[in-house]
Amino acid sequence: MDAKLGFAEKVKDYINENKHNRNFLEELKSYLLKHGISKGETQKIIMGLLKIEELDKRVFILLSLAINNYLQNSDDLAWRFNSLSPYEIFEKEEIDSALRFNNLEDIHTENSNLPIIIKKARKSGIDSFVANIPISQVVQLYNSNILEYNYKINKQYKFIKNIEGNFVKTIDINLREVRKIAEGILNNELKISKVVLNVLKGSNEFGKEIEYDSKNHALRIYNSKIDIINGLHEINALAYVMEEYPDNKFKVEVEIKNYTMEDIINYFNQIKIRGSVN
Repeated sequence: MDAKLGFAEKVKDYINENKHNRNFLEELKSYLLKHGISKGETQKIIMGLLKIEELDKRVFILLSLAINNYLQNSDDLAWRFNSLSPYEIFEKEEIDSALRFNNLEDIHTENSNLPIIIKKARKSGIDSFVANIPISQVVQLYNSNILEYNYKINKQYKFIKNIEGNFVKTIDINLREVRKIAEGILNNELKISKVVLNVLKGSNEFGKEIEYDSKNHALRIYNSKIDIINGLHEINALAYVMEEYPDNKFKVEVEIKNYTMEDIINYFNQIKIRGSVN
């Protein structure tokens, strides 16, 4: 087998093994975005919609650089010693060229998933709503980076060194806990826990963030900042469930707030005291 094709197979295998690892995915998308590759394009690579062996050489080099750097900070010894360094495959000049070129014209910030329309929603309080949502919709929003992790609210993070040698924050997810939750759901041994989101009040510069149609019980969310307040591990487990059982009809109860930053931090601290943060 050609050395580059063999290397591409290793890269593909690593991505397949880690496509539910949120830490890995965040760093991968963040790094590639800095070099002009949109998060949407990266997501297509992760999902296999763009074949790795058919990627533009520059994209492939950057992809392998990001993975190799992630491995240097990883406890996954099996992969750390199964070299994924592009320096063993490509010439230094090719790598330097890939790092210099930055096609920013390919970055599109518009998100086709917005506005979000949630049916059968009910008002549960002031600026608060509840709905049972198909897990496929929740996972799609999460994979599209519409649902974000806010470090100002939840302190569940760690520092790792990125490919430029700088220490950056990344989400600290317990992958064993994620797998345990997912297997419990798939085996009908565990009820899907409620997820809490906050559509940050004041984050839509064009107007209101949320509009509720009380007659039809429909909630419409516009181009706003949406933070995961509780249920990060649950959402990652749901992504695993979707991968194993894509035609499932499971739903998850989602509570949607429309709070200011101060109010949502107060709310988070209250549920943290009760020990119900996951």
